[in-house]
Amino acid sequence: MSDAIWFTLCAALIFFSGSRLSHYGDRIAEVTGVGRAWLGLILLATVSSLPELFVGIGSAGIQGNADLAVGDVLGSCVFNLLILSVLDAFHRGPGLLNTTAPKHVLIAALGIVLLALVGFGLYLPRQMPVMGWVGVLSLVFVGVYI
Repeated sequence: MSDAIWFTLCAALIFFSGSRLSHYGDRIAEVTGVGRAWLGLILLATVSSLPELFVGIGSAGIQGNADLAVGDVLGSCVFNLLILSVLDAFHRGPGLLNTTAPKHVLIAALGIVLLALVGFGLYLPRQMPVMGWVGVLSLVFVGVYI
């Protein structure tokens, strides 16, 4: 099979899986009583970010290319924010951001803090402390997220 056919099949699988993922995430929120915003932040965001994780492992871990790994994650973050404007076009009714729960402000604030830490880490001198092979700032990211 040609690369174009494989790509199309993979894209179709992602489209189908993504629509099912949101349906089942919504059902899990109903059954467990966990808020939809938090379930989206934890479960759906984790599952939908697995491609970036695997690209990052391949580029930073296997190939030793930190720039590719960081560029992939930051580029994906920026593109995901752009997706909000596309979703707004498909949303029925008033603007997408005008109809969501105010608790998303907390999630947005967490994102701003984490992006600021990334920017801070990129700006800092190159000789940052490490614990084993993990940068201290990476541990701060995990602590802030949790």
